[in-house]
Amino acid sequence: IGLVGTFARWKGHDVFLKALSRVRAPVPIRGYVIGGPIYETDASQFSEAELRGLCASVGLDRSVVFTGRVNDVPAALRALDIVVHASIEPEPSGLVIAEAMACGRPIVVSRAGGAEEIAEQGAVFHVPGDADDLAAEDALFLLAYGAQYMRLKKLKAPSDICLMVIADRIPPAFVEQIERLQGRFAPIDKGLWRGELAGAVLHGVDLEIRAGEVGA
Repeated sequence: IGLVGTFARWKGHDVFLKALSRVRAPVPIRGYVIGGPIYETDASQFSEAELRGLCASVGLDRSVVFTGRVNDVPAALRALDIVVHASIEPEPSGLVIAEAMACGRPIVVSRAGGAEEIAEQGAVFHVPGDADDLAAEDALFLLAYGAQYMRLKKLKAPSDICLMVIADRIPPAFVEQIERLQGRFAPIDKGLWRGELAGAVLHGVDLEIRAGEVGA
């Protein structure tokens, strides 16, 4: 999961890192900060040392990679499973959003300025500058299934694939995201879900509801 951009403070690197530390996912997450400082003053941008210090303070010091500036941005985007746009102020162009979508990468986008219009319905959106909102609906976790969707679309026989969703709860935002991807996901029993995504079978288990059933 990565954020691509300069270290300008309005790019929201701090929001991205704080949100990343709060996301619960079924597999380990590795974050990537791609880019670097370009200004001469620290007032308008983060330093790498400052961001590394933030990583350490939220427990991400061993799970976030700083790549520095890269020459081939599209290649860097294609190497990510999920792209995060976390700007806290309106974007003048939203170039990274357009490039991520052109590379077929699922993206989480800040609603700042015209970013929402650029992404339209091809992204999950969050409130600018709000790390809790970026992580609250497990947006990064949901977009992981967007990444699976992109892979499934390339398969000749996706119906041979079965995806399993196991979570403490199945949030409404997850169901909405599946529907956005032209799939379906609905409960078939207490705590058990079934659906379809890009031709693949989708099963789900809501652990909170199942635990209640077992204890009843």
